[in-house]
Amino acid sequence: MSTFLETLKERLLESQKRMQAAQAALQAAQVEHQTAVQEFIAWQNAVASETRRDQPSLPLPVSAAIPATVVAAMARRVPAVTIRPVTADNQTPPSPNPQAQPQLEAPKINKSELVRGALRGFPNGATPGQVWENVKDRVPRTYVYSVLKRMRDQKSACQRRGKYFFVESHKVEVEHDQPVSIQ
Repeated sequence: MSTFLETLKERLLESQKRMQAAQAALQAAQVEHQTAVQEFIAWQNAVASETRRDQPSLPLPVSAAIPATVVAAMARRVPAVTIRPVTADNQTPPSPNPQAQPQLEAPKINKSELVRGALRGFPNGATPGQVWENVKDRVPRTYVYSVLKRMRDQKSACQRRGKYFFVESHKVEVEHDQPVSIQ
């Protein structure tokens, strides 16, 4: 054999040993990383749990995916309820029929607009599950699927690879006397 070929084989063996040592170090670092990640997640969950326990009276945050215009529109639709203290003058005896008593109705929420707003919050598209996660406290999961299908049928959303994308509709105002050219 030539000395050049023997030199190449020696260098191959040396580099293989270095690669095996580096691979062992990489595996050890990955195990250490996974351990650190698991410990971090455990502590993060503990802090979140204690935070919720210490502050139960805080309102739930409005999802960032729902535009402020939708939240403001919902706030305008909430009816004002007047609660009067019960005194001897305005006290009425309880009705024997529980259905005859006036019931406070929850404000009507436009669930379709909530789903549309949540989908608008995902410019890169969202799966139905991601949309539902944003509105799950106000809209049933099956309704999210119904709204997404309706939006797809109306061409206000499109579906690609399991994700739904909001489609902006551009309305063009046309004067009857002017020709329209679309480029």
